[in-house]
Amino acid sequence: MKQELLDKLFKLILSITERPAMYQVSKVEDIYLVIFGYLTGCQSDSLNDFHENFRAFVNKHFAEDFTSKSDYDWPRLIRFYSAGDKHSVELFGQLFNEYVKVLLRHS
Repeated sequence: MKQELLDKLFKLILSITERPAMYQVSKVEDIYLVIFGYLTGCQSDSLNDFHENFRAFVNKHFAEDFTSKSDYDWPRLIRFYSAGDKHSVELFGQLFNEYVKVLLRHS
């Protein structure tokens, strides 16, 4: 059941990044709200683990740019490094794909 929920979330995220307008997503914060809603609706530990692990992944990805190794929300980091709303969705898609590749290598 847990893996099934995670698979559905990953498929949803990939679908959103491929066709954001279909989901009325125009910026990374919209994607965050969709993921947050999904996590809240399902209330699964594995989904919460995904959220925490993705946050850590994004923080690590951008960590070299910070003198303070603080913990930042992933939408804020992506927004900070994007050139605008559309680019924030594209950057999220790139980071999510990298995250999935890392997961696949470790499994």
